Amino acid sequence: MTSEEKKILSGTLFSPGDPELKALKRKAHNLNQDYNCLYEDQTEQRNAILQDLLGGIGEGTFLQGPITFHYGCHTTIGKNVFINFNFTVQDDALV
Repeated sequence: MTSEEKKILSGTLFSPGDPELKALKRKAHNLNQDYNCLYEDQTEQRNAILQDLLGGIGEGTFLQGPITFHYGCHTTIGKNVFINFNFTVQDDALV
């Protein structure tokens, strides 16, 4: 974890141009795209992407899609949650 990501997690001003933060965003944006290209019945592939994208996700949770997470890894979603389409999370802090 870089010092800039520590700043994000502590709620202080950070530099989004930090190379490691940019890499986290790029990973999240690519995984968003991958998820959004899958059909709803491709649950195994969708769940694998969410496991890689998010900081945590509970059992029985369903995201309709399309989804957009800025970092993804700063977001945790509980169990048995239904999230409708066009879901966007600007997770520049813990969500």
